Amino acid sequence: MAEHRYKAVVIDLFDTLVTWNPDALPVMQFRGREIRSTTPLLYAALETALGERFDREKFSEAHASVYTDIFSGRAKADALEITCRERFVRTLKILNVDERVADPLAENLRRIHMARVREVTKAPQPRIDAIQVQLKKVPEQTIEFQKLERNRRIGLTQFQQAAQRT
Repeated sequence: MAEHRYKAVVIDLFDTLVTWNPDALPVMQFRGREIRSTTPLLYAALETALGERFDREKFSEAHASVYTDIFSGRAKADALEITCRERFVRTLKILNVDERVADPLAENLRRIHMARVREVTKAPQPRIDAIQVQLKKVPEQTIEFQKLERNRRIGLTQFQQAAQRT
């Protein structure tokens, strides 16, 4: 039987290679429903930066509208992943936050959000081992991760290090 040689391996990250535990996220009320989100963790930074202009409901609605736009754009053949920082930039723009405030604030929100995402996302060793086995079959010793920008920000260096070792 002939051995198959691959040029690249493309992997969907969440719930394929890493485990995601949304139950470890804070609970909030949104549109009459209880949801888990990093949003409550952002409130202090938003209140500090925006003062009395900050409104939790308006922020949540603006952020939800950004997600709606992104999800509808994903149907396009040339759709790109939108980073969480860009999502925050877009949300703050909807709220008419001055760009000089919005840019550093979006970066701070990204940092807070991703810190919690890292806490609730784990890469089990057997899955890392499986990737190392698959990487040995890739002639160029490369691997493409779907949503690479998100992976970098999550800090899944175990997979990147595994890719470099093979």
